[in-house]
Amino acid sequence: MMALPVTLQLLQASVSLVTGVLTGLLYDLLRGLRSVFPSDAYVRLADAAICVLAGGALFLLGFVVGEGELRIFMVLLFFAGGGAYFYTFSIVLLPLFCHLSRAAALPARFLGKTAKKVYQNAKKCFQKSKLWYMIIHNTYKPKRGGKHPAAGSAEEGQGHEIQAGRYYYDRGDRGADGLRIGHPDQYEQTHQ
Repeated sequence: MMALPVTLQLLQASVSLVTGVLTGLLYDLLRGLRSVFPSDAYVRLADAAICVLAGGALFLLGFVVGEGELRIFMVLLFFAGGGAYFYTFSIVLLPLFCHLSRAAALPARFLGKTAKKVYQNAKKCFQKSKLWYMIIHNTYKPKRGGKHPAAGSAEEGQGHEIQAGRYYYDRGDRGADGLRIGHPDQYEQTHQ
């Protein structure tokens, strides 16, 4: 193993420190957006994003700046840079990020409220829209005590063919048995 030149070590240390500070800055930006979107899903998404970005930053530190090796001092300086940011600049910048994210979210909130109102009104207007596209079969439903036009002068209990395979049974009551599919003899055998 070769010894590293001091200038390369200094470069790796400074890049690790700056990367830690930038990761802290990005974390504060996402914390500012939490004040606008306080939902649990956003918090989880932001935390997952910062974890992936911090892991990717450490990987790139070792791969690019460390020339394939992630050294311990690079990891320590990465976290030291993040900690230094949180104890110094974060106190000033976090309230600024919160105000900026609220100001940037005003048009989005307005559009969201407008879209919600449009959706609610459309839901009221079009709640029976499925019925607009249904094909309605016009079938004859006789009034109570009335006769089917195809029945003629048939006696009660006798079946008459209305269409091919459909029979009308004049039983006197107009319940669910008024229209059956099949042969009239099948009806008489099953309902005796």
